[in-house]
Amino acid sequence: MDKTIAIIIPTFNRAHLITETIKSFKDQTYKDWEIFIIDDHSTDNTKAVVEEIKDDRIKYFLRSKDYKKGPAGSRNYGISLSNAEFVLIFDDDDIAHPQLLEFSLHYLKSEPTVNFCRYKRGIFYKENKPTPAKLKLSETKKSYFNYAQIPLMLDNTIPFNTCAILWKKECMKNQMFNEDLFYSDEWEFYYRVLKNNCSKGILIDQTLFWARKHEVSSTNNFDKGNKLYLNSTKKALKLVLEDLPSDFKTAALFKFYLRESIRLKDEKLLHILLKAFNLPPIKRLKYNLGFKLYPVLQPFFKLKSKLM
Repeated sequence: MDKTIAIIIPTFNRAHLITETIKSFKDQTYKDWEIFIIDDHSTDNTKAVVEEIKDDRIKYFLRSKDYKKGPAGSRNYGISLSNAEFVLIFDDDDIAHPQLLEFSLHYLKSEPTVNFCRYKRGIFYKENKPTPAKLKLSETKKSYFNYAQIPLMLDNTIPFNTCAILWKKECMKNQMFNEDLFYSDEWEFYYRVLKNNCSKGILIDQTLFWARKHEVSSTNNFDKGNKLYLNSTKKALKLVLEDLPSDFKTAALFKFYLRESIRLKDEKLLHILLKAFNLPPIKRLKYNLGFKLYPVLQPFFKLKSKLM
């Protein structure tokens, strides 16, 4: 019999971490779930570690060759295996609050017209693992998300972290993760899902999962300038920008893209931005000149910010 919630966890060489992630779901107050561990052909003992956990709800699969290597392919494969009503995409090194499923499902069930429930993220390091406190629904504040707010998701005013959303499975019926993206694939994917008739959501003000910060995390690889991660982010930014409807082209989103083009040193992204927002020639010249001069001016900007 199909479970109510499917938790999709792609993994690669995380045998030393994934058991903590799985345990955080075994400790859930809500029990009608199943986990699909999608192993991206690990070279460590991930399979043995997962199979030691005796629980019929936890299912191990080696990524099918029909899907590309990387998180996106593994996520797509996991979604294809599930017939659950709701889907949670989770990372193999993060930890769920014991009431994550209980709370997010409560809000989705209480308002059948909404497509997803988004909650807050905490972060932790090796030395300060989270100690979850018992939460009360009566003390939880909620707000709503709609189509007009999609630009706020894109510019991270309302962040949509990978693991921070319980979705109705039907939202993923006609959408797949872009398997040509190795990083920022969830940002680009969630944009498409929201844009295509799944933008009604509930936002709750409870921290229901914690992201682990460590040396080999995806975020750390990006921050260290790993080209695979940087190039994937550049590609995701361009894909969204080239698809952007006119009503999403806000001043805040323009500034977000401008910052990203400078941060990533991507002049092509800047050119796509200026064209997408249909700026007049004089303004295009201004931004192009600013982009080229920024490396020279950056030390002065930093000094100014310290003096202010």
